Amino acid sequence: MKYLFFILSSQTSSSTSSNSSQSSTESLMKLVQSPILYIVLGAIVLLIIVFYLFRRIVKAKSNTVIIVTRKGKIHKTIDDRNPKYFMVPFVDKMGAVISLKEQEFTSDQLFINNGPDHLYKVNYTLTYKVLDAVQHYPYLNNFQKLLTSQLNDRLREFADQGNALILVKDYREHSEDILALVNKAVEEYHIQVVAFKVNRIEPLGR
Repeated sequence: MKYLFFILSSQTSSSTSSNSSQSSTESLMKLVQSPILYIVLGAIVLLIIVFYLFRRIVKAKSNTVIIVTRKGKIHKTIDDRNPKYFMVPFVDKMGAVISLKEQEFTSDQLFINNGPDHLYKVNYTLTYKVLDAVQHYPYLNNFQKLLTSQLNDRLREFADQGNALILVKDYREHSEDILALVNKAVEEYHIQVVAFKVNRIEPLGR
C-alpha cells in the first residue's frame, strides 16, 4: 500500500513539474515572438549608437588647439575659429591637445664651466608659449627632451665664449640678451620664450 502511494505521489510530482516546465517554455516562446522585445532591444542599441556618435564631437576650449589625424597625417585643427568637429568613426583620431597659454619648463641639467676648476650647476625656469600648433606638433612627443638638449647646448656654448659669469652671476643685468639667445635656440620648435629665470646656482668644485 505504501509502495502504491509512493508511485502515485511520484507521478503527480512529475506531472506538476512537467506542466511547470512546459508553461515556462511557452512563456519564453511568447516573449521571444513578441515585437515589444525587439522594440526594446532596438531602442537600447540606438541609444548606444547615438551616445557613441555624440562622443565623437570634439570641442576646443579657449586658447587650445586640437589636432585631428587621419591615416597618420594631420587632417584637421580645431581651435577658437573652428571650435567643433565631428570625428569620423574608425578614420579620425585625436592627435594631440596643444595649449596656446603660457607654460613653464624647468631644468637642472645645465652645467657651466668658469675656468678649469670652477663648475656650476644651474637650475632655471623658462616661460614659453606655442606660436604655431601645427608646426609644433611633430616635436610634441619628445619636446621636453629636445628642449633641454637644445637649450643646454646653446647656453654652454654661450658660456664657453667667455660669458660664464653672465649666466652664474650677472644674469639679471643681461636678462634681455639671454632671452634673445634662448629664443634663437628654440625657434625651430615654433615656440616663443617670454621669460627666463635662474632659480639656483650650485658650485660643484673649485
